[in-house]
Amino acid sequence: MPSALPSQVAFVRDVRTSRVQQRAAGLLVGEIQGLENLNAKIPANSPDRLQLARRLAEDYVELENAGFTEKTQAEIKRDDLNKSNPSGAAQQQAVANQANTMMLRARTKAEQFYTAITTDFPNYPQLDEVLYYLAYEYEQGNQNDLARSTYFKLIQTRPSSKYIPSAYLAFAELFFNEGLYDPSRWSVAQQAYQKVIGYPPPDNSAYGYAWFKLAHVLWREGEPSKAASAFERARRWGITFPNAPSASDVLTAATADLASLHANCPQLGGP
Repeated sequence: MPSALPSQVAFVRDVRTSRVQQRAAGLLVGEIQGLENLNAKIPANSPDRLQLARRLAEDYVELENAGFTEKTQAEIKRDDLNKSNPSGAAQQQAVANQANTMMLRARTKAEQFYTAITTDFPNYPQLDEVLYYLAYEYEQGNQNDLARSTYFKLIQTRPSSKYIPSAYLAFAELFFNEGLYDPSRWSVAQQAYQKVIGYPPPDNSAYGYAWFKLAHVLWREGEPSKAASAFERARRWGITFPNAPSASDVLTAATADLASLHANCPQLGGP
């Protein structure tokens, strides 16, 4: 059993934030207010309702991210001031609290608009993307039961979607985190990661990362030989697809953790 968590890999499951340059919260709030006013006046049968709901959902996601960034920055400043300037630290805590409230409210509104799309526009060609990001928002809010049911709806209703590997990866990551406290979850985490690697690269950008995390599951399940093979598959992916997202991180992490596996399991021999 490894004594540490997997090496850090900056694997991005939410590509929405890479589509736009992060705007200031004030600009976002102004735009959202205008769109909300329009949404309240638009006829129920208007063909523009769908795109307006999608725009509002993603503006709220951007506002959520702005709140998270502001909260994080304020907390860093608070920690720096804790000893030298307690009153300044308290001011930064107030900023962090306000930003956290903005983040949570924005997430709730994003969930509402994504949900409206799934119920009002069941034939929307991009419904798979909406379902995936609705589930992702639930996951960010630790609403894991809702996240799982929504990912499952995506898998069941849009089986050919490009988001299917990402949905299985979401299941796997949830089960992995639960496995750290409940070892009975390792087997279902393993099954979910195996579902992810059932979709080959290059279309499946999560392929190498899933092999890397599967290696850690196998290690924790007492299968060091299988874990070593999984680390090698992750490394091979990183070498074969060097321009894939997170390829460099996966290669570096798999190499380091494979060496740690060999150091902890002498029966494997040298790396």
